Amino acid sequence: MLIENLIEMLKTISYYRDCKITHTFSQNHLPVAMVCYLPQINSYQVTFFESGAVELYSQEETAAIAINGVLNKELEESH
Repeated sequence: MLIENLIEMLKTISYYRDCKITHTFSQNHLPVAMVCYLPQINSYQVTFFESGAVELYSQEETAAIAINGVLNKELEESH
């Protein structure tokens, strides 16, 4: 997935801050990461399923880079 597409998706999630929107990213039908926006702290919460890590990102760009990294890692491991 392109970083620009991830950034736009994250902006959409934060735009609808009055709703609880969670997006799960999958590879080979298995979840690898989940993101939601936390308006009370103006941050994106990204959960990485493989490691169990939960990270907070205040900017779309850094959240998108982290999500893209795990998606690319999973893609490389599946080939």
